[in-house]
Amino acid sequence: MSAWLAVVVAFGPVGLSRAETEANDAGAGTPAVAQSESLLRYVPAGAGFFVHVPSIRALDEAWRRAHLERLGALVDPRAGEEKTGPFGLREALRLLLGGHTEIDVEELLGTELALAAGSWQKADSGILFVRLPDAEALDRWFPVEERLAPHQNEADGLLLFRTAGRMLVCVRHGIAAIAPRTREAALIRGTMRLMAGDQGEVLGQSRHYEELRARVKGTPLAVAYLSEPGETAPGDSPVLNVWPPFQRAVLAIHERAAGLELEWHSVAPGSVAGTDTSLSRASLECVRRLPRSTVLAWATAVNIREASALTASNGPASGTALLWSLLRALQAGGDGEQRAGRDERTEVVVAWDQDLRPGGSSLQLAVLVQSTQAAVLRDRMVEVARRALQVVRHLDPSAPAEPLQVNRTTYLGTPIVHIPLAGFSSSSPAHSVLSLLAQWEPAFAAQDRWVIAALSPDHVRRILDSRQGLLPRLEDRAEIDWLGALDEPAMLAVAQPVAAAGVLEDWLKTLEGGGSSVLAPALWEKPLGWMRSRQQQLGIGMRTTQTPGVVVVARVYPGTPAAGKLLVDDWIVGVDGRLLDMNAPNESLRRELFESTGRAGPKLRVLRAGRIIDVQLTRSLRQGEPLPSAADIARQLTPGARTIRALSFGYEATDPGHYNGRLVLNLEP
Repeated sequence: MSAWLAVVVAFGPVGLSRAETEANDAGAGTPAVAQSESLLRYVPAGAGFFVHVPSIRALDEAWRRAHLERLGALVDPRAGEEKTGPFGLREALRLLLGGHTEIDVEELLGTELALAAGSWQKADSGILFVRLPDAEALDRWFPVEERLAPHQNEADGLLLFRTAGRMLVCVRHGIAAIAPRTREAALIRGTMRLMAGDQGEVLGQSRHYEELRARVKGTPLAVAYLSEPGETAPGDSPVLNVWPPFQRAVLAIHERAAGLELEWHSVAPGSVAGTDTSLSRASLECVRRLPRSTVLAWATAVNIREASALTASNGPASGTALLWSLLRALQAGGDGEQRAGRDERTEVVVAWDQDLRPGGSSLQLAVLVQSTQAAVLRDRMVEVARRALQVVRHLDPSAPAEPLQVNRTTYLGTPIVHIPLAGFSSSSPAHSVLSLLAQWEPAFAAQDRWVIAALSPDHVRRILDSRQGLLPRLEDRAEIDWLGALDEPAMLAVAQPVAAAGVLEDWLKTLEGGGSSVLAPALWEKPLGWMRSRQQQLGIGMRTTQTPGVVVVARVYPGTPAAGKLLVDDWIVGVDGRLLDMNAPNESLRRELFESTGRAGPKLRVLRAGRIIDVQLTRSLRQGEPLPSAADIARQLTPGARTIRALSFGYEATDPGHYNGRLVLNLEP
């Protein structure tokens, strides 16, 4: 044990001494290949992110059959000059290896591979576990003359060395653990000890991993394990931006006859375990009865009070404030005061449809809200919308002073209330909000305990027609998988990406022709600015257990603006003279960083060792490239969307604290 620890210290992330670097034992051989050993045997239980691919070639072939390389532009982490072609599995492997090896990626495709890292955010600095295809593979990939200070224990079949490119390699029983980068110090040392035969906790034998892995059905193409880290960094997006949050999750990819399926199993935090989130049959039926031309439909249950609080904490960056305010109004009496006993939970269906009018390219969006007081909620929605639009209208100096007109018509026996916006100035620039609003005519209807709110009366009428069976419905689309394996889904989303690609192309043509389009840059300035703020790398980890009005620094990352200026256990209480929100300080810090206008960067108010100090930080973007515009994103999405006929996603609560979900892609042949 002591001899092995000496080797670990010598070869660990602290680096090699000059004498060790110059040493080179050309006689070091390659251990024989053994096929029975599991890659999981050498993955420490502390790995918060783990991906296992039994056959890289099988996954690569499925990837190509699915044409997923067309979506690579959206997730391509390469710098601009490095983007020489589509980003697929081959490019991902080359990026992970860093180019400091003779490994032939085509040869690597024929092997079994795993990747382990401390968390999903650190995947690019994780450890690769590769099953060597034959006894000569190691010499081909890492020529003996390039190995620095090798250590070999022939009795245990162990070989450890660094390469000239400072890549750390440890081999035993035909399995190579490769650390292209040495930033994951604890994980590397844990892996070395396991490969040396020392006792230690192994991920594959941990109860947390085994419990979730056992729920995966069949033989997947790949399996990923994620454990939520104990800290989050300002600007880091969550791994899955869906409800419920998770503590641990396993995702598995399967190939189906017509496409791909992603299977998901997770353990939820205790705060949401056992929460009743399942949708009613009425909501599921509502989605199925939407028009067949619907591009995207999403049904979910909403806790109105929690949604209102979340919207308030997100501030003006949230685009849902009006909807939650309207839903909140349903809980209030006619005098606006909150009444006891009102249901805090409601179910919502969001529907995005195509503009079927000749030459039409306006956004067709509708929200259907389940309510026992549908007519009352409809009238309140109309009044709130009318007041809000009247305020916006006053931004146009040429707009008439009289109030907006509210029209009432009847269709199939159902009253429709709509607000024409043609009075908005058509002379406004095509990229302005006013020009876009002039295309819309918000409409509201109430039918069968559902309130329908849409951007045009035509969309409301199509929804009413399909609900009555007068138009083809979404349920008539044979290629849509309705996720029958989910007994009581808590959320369901179905989409027709092929149709979405057509809509995006229409919007792009309108924009390029100088017309008013949803993709106009001015309309996306705020949302994309918020996305840019998510890239602002302050360089700290925040404790997830929040103290009112305080962000506690859990870690300071080297090479970031916080390095050398903030310390672990510092309390951040304000930014640029503004105190953080008492109820949600972590999110408040993100928002304040986004809104900071200091030319030099944000100035933090910090409590350290009982003293209040100001810490001036500089700005830093995680990526050097500018964020794409909304039009750029649409152009990147369109080719990949053309290959997907239908997409379905949903999840459900199973036994207390556990959730499972499915994502199904039906692909173009």
